[in-house]
Amino acid sequence: MKIWTAALLGALISLPAFGKAPFGLQWGQALNGMEHPEPGNPIGVQDIENPPKPHSKADSYWGFGTTGSGLQKVVMNSSLIEGDAYGRDGKALYDSLVKALIGAGYQEENRIESVGHALWDEADEFYQCLGYDGCGYWMWFGVDAAGDKAMVQIEGRSRGTGRVRATFESARWSDVLNAGKDQQNQADSEAF
Repeated sequence: MKIWTAALLGALISLPAFGKAPFGLQWGQALNGMEHPEPGNPIGVQDIENPPKPHSKADSYWGFGTTGSGLQKVVMNSSLIEGDAYGRDGKALYDSLVKALIGAGYQEENRIESVGHALWDEADEFYQCLGYDGCGYWMWFGVDAAGDKAMVQIEGRSRGTGRVRATFESARWSDVLNAGKDQQNQADSEAF
């Protein structure tokens, strides 16, 4: 009886979690057509063409996971914001996403909203600064009751041009990532 109980418990633990993910997706859902950018690494990426609940400002969505875990990370990229030298449109979208996440039950863990630390320090160089390493950051981090994590950030491209990115990780993502690294290391050591 103990063997069956242990086997059943092991099977249940290895099943993907189908918790609520953003944009109407489910954590653990299958990622059909996943690409593997690193040979031997089980973690893959897939473009998500039409999520069930798209965001009006989104340009693209990426899903990450493994064949066994299914979807465990989602990235939403906003449409490119142009002609916004002072970052007003980018900040407004960023603020609306943060407000929506807090309304959905995410608790703020950290917030970094600072620019002008190097080179690009004028008010109309907002995106240039964010695109330059060490000049500035506009990021928000949160976690929900299930342990899922979210990050919203503004990314700079050039003067007046940038985008907002929202990243969501299931509570299992770090375990999936570590298992992927272990599998990659094992495959590398077997190469000799």
